[in-house]
Amino acid sequence: MLTDWIYAAPIWLMGGVVIGIAVALSATGLLLVDRLFSNERRREHNDVAGFLIAVVGIFYAVLLASIAVMAWADYSDARATIGREADLIADLHRIAGSLPAATGRPIRNALVEYAQVVVEEEWPALQHGERPRRIVEPLQRIQSQLVTYRPGTKAAEVLLATMLSRLGDLYDARTDRLLAADDKIPPVVWWTVLLGAALTIGFTYFFGLRSRGTHMAMTGILAASLASVIVMTIALDQPFRGGAKFTPEPFLELLDLLVP
Repeated sequence: MLTDWIYAAPIWLMGGVVIGIAVALSATGLLLVDRLFSNERRREHNDVAGFLIAVVGIFYAVLLASIAVMAWADYSDARATIGREADLIADLHRIAGSLPAATGRPIRNALVEYAQVVVEEEWPALQHGERPRRIVEPLQRIQSQLVTYRPGTKAAEVLLATMLSRLGDLYDARTDRLLAADDKIPPVVWWTVLLGAALTIGFTYFFGLRSRGTHMAMTGILAASLASVIVMTIALDQPFRGGAKFTPEPFLELLDLLVP
């Protein structure tokens, strides 16, 4: 599948192929137009073509910039979600140390197991574009321990309420991480981006330049510029796959602290 190849290849290779294809197609299109329409004939319409390409270029630039910014914002949110999830595990582990051993120790062990499940099972699945199972057994065990725990003091009641709140936040953080893995730019947007790039490059063919080499270089540079932004957007669109993918480093660092 094309998507699997795109995100399996190193980002430099994927980017080089996409930019190379864009430049090659733009050059092929220009050569074809040169054969069909004379340079002198097109040169007569340079003023009109310049006005039109300015209008089309502005609209397409706004569209492409908006999509790139959206992809970067989603990428940044996913990174923050990963950090928040690891922090919540650390908070729960620390607070559980203040509970009686009969309750606190199983909770701490379950938190370590949950972090291991994230690293060893869920992360590889996300990197392959698969959705992990929704229910994680270690979190259910923690919830059962907290629900059956009966605090004997006001301080213990505060700890219990804090842990239940943090556990709810941990469930939410995990859900947000899985949603971030599924939150992709819709295909209709990608088709619009590609069509807009083709139209923008196509407008350069209406110009008539005395030097074919200069014309081809200008068209190729424009194609490469647009393709590089598209490559960046592709890399950021799926934050758990490809050359810009996140690693489970926050959870690995957490396990180093929690596992003696």
